[in-house]
Amino acid sequence: MHKLTTIINWLAGPRLLFALLPALMVLIAIGTVAQKYLGLYVAEKTFFSSFVFWAGGFLPLPGGYSLMSLLTLSLLLKFILKSRWTRPRAGINLAHFGVLVLLAGGIVSSLLAEDGSLTLAEGQSSTQVRDFHVRELMLIQGNSLLATLPQRELRDGRVLEFTTPPLRLKILQACRNCTIRAQESEDPARRSMAKGMQLAPARLELNDEANTGGITFEVQNLDADQNGTYILFEDGPTTKLMIGKQLIELAYSKQQRRLPFTVTLTDFVKTNYPGTDTAKDYYSDVVISDGALTWPARIGMNAPLRYRGYTLYQSAFLTTPQGEELTVLAVSRDAGQFLPYLGTILLALGLILHLFLRSREVQP
Repeated sequence: MHKLTTIINWLAGPRLLFALLPALMVLIAIGTVAQKYLGLYVAEKTFFSSFVFWAGGFLPLPGGYSLMSLLTLSLLLKFILKSRWTRPRAGINLAHFGVLVLLAGGIVSSLLAEDGSLTLAEGQSSTQVRDFHVRELMLIQGNSLLATLPQRELRDGRVLEFTTPPLRLKILQACRNCTIRAQESEDPARRSMAKGMQLAPARLELNDEANTGGITFEVQNLDADQNGTYILFEDGPTTKLMIGKQLIELAYSKQQRRLPFTVTLTDFVKTNYPGTDTAKDYYSDVVISDGALTWPARIGMNAPLRYRGYTLYQSAFLTTPQGEELTVLAVSRDAGQFLPYLGTILLALGLILHLFLRSREVQP
């Protein structure tokens, strides 16, 4: 019991806090510099959205999640155990609680936030959001998604066993950014697209969305005409296999998530600067369908739509070779989005209350 009390007092004491603050400053500096060489997304995931990162590839050091969790725990214990719960300190205590809510909001948002995009043509409806960064291997039968594997699990040499339907794959090579090269030598074991092309790892682009991921894999448990080497790359053609009497497709693409409602684009409007083709303003008129509920809404550049925990922003637009304009909506879901607002309000109220109580103390 004495050891536990000692540990709790150390966690709530100033020594840990004074060690964490310089460590956070160093981590921020390293992560900021790394963005120039790794890109924003990879640097953020490596240093800030991680519990541990490997310095030089061999030395484990605490990442942003570890440091921020310790900082939050230290401030929480200090708040509970060291605060003076008196009337004159009510404002300061409320402000401290607001800071804790802000920290908790940052951690929750970082762990649970989801971001993606929804691309629609006029008259088109969809519930599918494509993640900005996470790629995955998908096993599809008709309109049913049978299984998915995220890119991080597609390691060179790994064998994948699917039971429904029975399928055995071996990952020969996986790359987060691939270049497509001609397959010069004939290889009777190569099938489909792999007969004429091959994938080779390329240097990662600083903008992670510009990377084109892909895999080279081997089918091992089907008939002689289908066993062999195949390739898949992001948004490329699927690989079709017959397993018994079932047609199965393998696809490699950015991860897709389903919205709990349907978005239909009824009209996309773009206004250009006079005498130019440069967009001055653009917005999307959509219809939201959720069960028996249906209503129109407008999503503009500075007018997002918020519904059921999701926020839809007017992000960009695309023009097809046929001249058709497509709207691109950014879709964000943040389970902790209310916590920063709550923490800021509590912090402001605490400071106001503290000033009010202090002013009453100094009155003659």
